Amino acid sequence: MKIRINAASVSAVFLAIFLSAQVLLAGSYNVMTHVVVGSNDRATGNPLGKVAERAMREIRSDFDFRTFSTTSRHFQSMGMGGNVSFQSMLRDFGSLETQKNPIFAEWNYGGLFADKESPGLLGFKAFRFEARVPVSFSGLQSKGNQSTFVKYENVRLSMNNVLLKEDTPKVIATLPLPRNDEMLFFILHVKKSSD
Repeated sequence: MKIRINAASVSAVFLAIFLSAQVLLAGSYNVMTHVVVGSNDRATGNPLGKVAERAMREIRSDFDFRTFSTTSRHFQSMGMGGNVSFQSMLRDFGSLETQKNPIFAEWNYGGLFADKESPGLLGFKAFRFEARVPVSFSGLQSKGNQSTFVKYENVRLSMNNVLLKEDTPKVIATLPLPRNDEMLFFILHVKKSSD
């Protein structure tokens, strides 16, 4: 008995599977970013919240900081392949929060995708954070008087193919701060929107 395989039928089957997968992945996803400051200089800080606490639980023992506090939270809603880019001001950047000069931040999330080989695994093709941070230094004016000047320097974090489980918050990166006893922690939490 001969078995004949019709190329058109095979193509139709694969197309149906592909379209079914796209339907399952369609819709919007809620993306929450939490920025946490670890510090030995603070007696207390802003509460982490349940989501950030879940993420920090896994790595807290690896970092010997007295306090962990949430400095900012950002929410976006996007579909598969979506990109988000926005600018904001940070109120808290570790010990720099006491300075009078603002800190400017730029955020970029690129290409939300689902891992084909691992169901429930999501990711971003690119994640980028950049902050313009004021740095103070002293100098002499023309008349010999000493004065304080402020210059902005860039602080950057850039990553590709960031993977995380759906509805499981994860610390994706850390960024050292000017003081040795302070550090920023970046947490991502992605889950399917209920609508």
